[in-house]
Amino acid sequence: MFQDKYNVGKKLRSKFPRSKIGFWKPDKKRPSALDMIKKSNYDRLPELVPVRHFRMKASPFAFYRGTASLMARDLAKTTSSGIVVQVCGDCHLMNFGGFGTPERHIIMDVNDFDETLPGQWEWDLKRLAVSFELAFRDKGFVSRDATDVVIKLVNAYRDSMLEFSRMNFLDLWYMKFDLEVMAKNARSAEVRQPGGDHSTRRSGAGRVGGTCSGVTNCPGESHSSGEAPMVSCIRLLKPAD
Repeated sequence: MFQDKYNVGKKLRSKFPRSKIGFWKPDKKRPSALDMIKKSNYDRLPELVPVRHFRMKASPFAFYRGTASLMARDLAKTTSSGIVVQVCGDCHLMNFGGFGTPERHIIMDVNDFDETLPGQWEWDLKRLAVSFELAFRDKGFVSRDATDVVIKLVNAYRDSMLEFSRMNFLDLWYMKFDLEVMAKNARSAEVRQPGGDHSTRRSGAGRVGGTCSGVTNCPGESHSSGEAPMVSCIRLLKPAD
């Protein structure tokens, strides 16, 4: 089975060489970034659009995170591999994180599928690679270091896919990236801090609690008065006419 898949990939490479897949040039009819952003807001809550735009202004990386549709439009115009999968659609480094399994393990994986759709497999990899480059720039690292990390990322992806292609379906199904195991094997002492893995378990509750304000204690209950426009209490919403 592996050899059959390998041969299929080799044939596709002769039709879609990697040199062409890595090339992008804006087409003449490409709308402006501003126009595309405005169109992407068609189904968003109007009162939250200014908040979204304000956050996107923070840095090029923040802008990148909020404009998956712009990159998707550009990638759709490029030469592609011809291998369609169910892609994440917004595969940047901040959309990876830990979450609990029924077995009470904390595993690492993609945790945002708002933009998922059928697409070329390399679209996710390209978006992920660019996100690392922009994140390094955002943190003030030199360009050389950012390039090294992106190359290591792509090489690791290649090596992992080669490993996965030789595994049977059952082993692939049960494969997981356990955060506790990853922390124990980490070189960084900071990552290995005791209780570090438990912070992941609390992160969800922490985020929810951190966004609520004006908590009112009533006899036998407590509730939030909301923090408009980001947090609205259901009891404060007026019923529809």
